[in-house]
Amino acid sequence: ETICARLLNVTFDLQKIGDVLSAIIGEFVNDEEDGYLDTIVQPLLPLRERLPGVSDLIERDITVLDVAEIYLGSRRSGADTVRRIFQIYDDIVAFADQVNGDGIVLAEVCDVRNGFTCTGGLSDDNETESSGTMRLLQSSAGSNICADQFIIPECQGTCSGCQGSTVQSASCRRRQLQCQARGIEGLSFPFLSDPLLLLELVRGEDIILVDFEPPEVTFDFGYELEYILYPSPTVRLVIGFDFGATVKPAFVLDTSGIREAVEQTAPEKALNSFALRDTFDEVDLPLVQLRGGVTLEVSVSAAVVRVSVSGGIRFVVNIDLYDPNPEESGGLVRPFELLSSGNSPLKWFEFDISIFLQARVSVSVGIFVGFLEVSVYTLSEEFTVELFSLDFEPTLGEPGIIYDVTSGVVELDTGEYEKFDCTSLSGNAGSEEIECRSGDNLDVIFSYSG
Repeated sequence: ETICARLLNVTFDLQKIGDVLSAIIGEFVNDEEDGYLDTIVQPLLPLRERLPGVSDLIERDITVLDVAEIYLGSRRSGADTVRRIFQIYDDIVAFADQVNGDGIVLAEVCDVRNGFTCTGGLSDDNETESSGTMRLLQSSAGSNICADQFIIPECQGTCSGCQGSTVQSASCRRRQLQCQARGIEGLSFPFLSDPLLLLELVRGEDIILVDFEPPEVTFDFGYELEYILYPSPTVRLVIGFDFGATVKPAFVLDTSGIREAVEQTAPEKALNSFALRDTFDEVDLPLVQLRGGVTLEVSVSAAVVRVSVSGGIRFVVNIDLYDPNPEESGGLVRPFELLSSGNSPLKWFEFDISIFLQARVSVSVGIFVGFLEVSVYTLSEEFTVELFSLDFEPTLGEPGIIYDVTSGVVELDTGEYEKFDCTSLSGNAGSEEIECRSGDNLDVIFSYSG
């Protein structure tokens, strides 16, 4: 007999999704101002408040950030970075309230036995995104509007006037969600931009729920001491100090950990839905970079010629997440993978340190008289010598692996581990994935596939 299995009216419930997103966003920003971003941004908010005396004098709003930018420049003051952080913070605070309204019909019918093919609703919407200004299509009712396009950041428009098939209404709501989801720099909800991804969940596939890649945060600080050693010709000594830091955090929340928790009846595995991003566009970038140095420069100026010699010691420290499975992780490091590296946080990171000596000799031709300095031609040569370097990569406390080629049996030597328990996660003999735990808390120490 032929068995028919179909799903009818598969709908994306925006109200429930809004509740879920509010809970997720609440971990970052909330009314109590104790979220992760709240604790970072709230102490910085006075930097963008209006300075009353100066603002009244020049009749326009001036903030501490503006003053710092005028005197130190945009990069050295970090003003642009702080403003971008403020903008992201404000956008996240406002975002949760935007995701509401009626549901989106993803598909009217999904045939489970026929390759899970779906028809009707958004699944029949094959249109491509257009560019240009937003066009508003007047509905037959004359008073309601069915927006044809939404523009960041306001995303103005409504879908209340969409008439006819469910495709028109679903397509309009999809465009509106795409606009809302793209309004926050670095934060994306792929399933909001493309609700049809939710059908992958019904098919048993994993999808990304939240992808947060905020802009790189960079701070550079510098200070110089200048001394005139001889007036004519002018001999000048400059001692410089500088320090900089770059932080590039990013994380992903997907459904893989939730699926593992259900399949393995292990609620703690739901933590594996959270992952820190280790690579960006397939390039492994450090999570934190620290850099700095001390330089000395001596220059001699004689009206039309300047000769300068400078040198200094500089250092660069790169700190990055340690990915124990770089070829399989897809650039994502999950909590249980970190625990498999060891209980000490020092085993969760890899770092490298470089200390080097720099020297520079330059000759400039121009006019160098008093405060007037005009350079017409400069010839310079730089030298760099590495004095010291160190790379640190954690050593895994894995049990020894003994593989018997004849029988195809893999034996694990527990070594120093007194409590040791291994569980089959998936597959059968010859193609199986196992996970081993040790200690009183049965921390994950080893995963093996083969």
